[in-house]
Amino acid sequence: MNYQQLCLDFLPTIEQTGQFIQEQFNQREAINFQLKSKNNVVSEVDRHAEEILVEKAKQLLPQATFLTEEQTVASKPGEYQWIIDPLDGTTNFYYGIPIFAISVALVHHNKIVLGIVQDVMHNDTFYAWQGGGCYLNGVKTLCTPIETTNEVFIATGIPNYDFDYVSEYLSSLNEIINSTRGIRRLGSAALELAYVAAGRFNAFFESGLKPWDIAASICLINESGGVVTDLLGGQNYLYGKSILAASQQVHPQLLEHLKSLSNTSAS
Repeated sequence: MNYQQLCLDFLPTIEQTGQFIQEQFNQREAINFQLKSKNNVVSEVDRHAEEILVEKAKQLLPQATFLTEEQTVASKPGEYQWIIDPLDGTTNFYYGIPIFAISVALVHHNKIVLGIVQDVMHNDTFYAWQGGGCYLNGVKTLCTPIETTNEVFIATGIPNYDFDYVSEYLSSLNEIINSTRGIRRLGSAALELAYVAAGRFNAFFESGLKPWDIAASICLINESGGVVTDLLGGQNYLYGKSILAASQQVHPQLLEHLKSLSNTSAS
């Protein structure tokens, strides 16, 4: 399978979908938003964007199955599976905050072999394929090789509907605040991880995530020289709901700081 060609062939559709989302953002007052669950909104923009992406994925790889956030196509496992989030950061979109992303990944036998993330409002497209490196608008990127945690500029997500581990999260956050250069929350895990792959952030951690939030960006991190694990240091990050991505040098130190959160995430 030529993953490079698949990736490059998908990019024009990513651009098309991004343009559609931009247009809708500029007239969002007319959009009908619905509440899927507590603090989890969706709109016809999410669904239509997903339909565009799914149609292209079917053309490129007809034998592949799907796992998508908005379920516009049946989700089922397969040798090849597309994992798609058409609009990661819908809450930002809803409130007029221009930080959200398109995320498309291809998985082969449970290994992520292709990932594309578009920072929609900045027209920045991050993409990678297995063995090919990571790129931002055609320029190769690398995860910043930070050596110690006191140099780390870190991103995270704050619990907003899964509150089972809030106290442990706040305890871990206190550890991180006192040992890093600073913390940001953008509201899009896909984008925050892509920023790690591009060296804009040095690390990212969160619990309570879904596969479509992170699948594409995991490929970006792997191909940019970073390390991805769950919060126990294992490999159950895609479906295990917790993730830590960082440079090879600083990852073990951050993992130590996040022990209390990892114990809760595993329970």
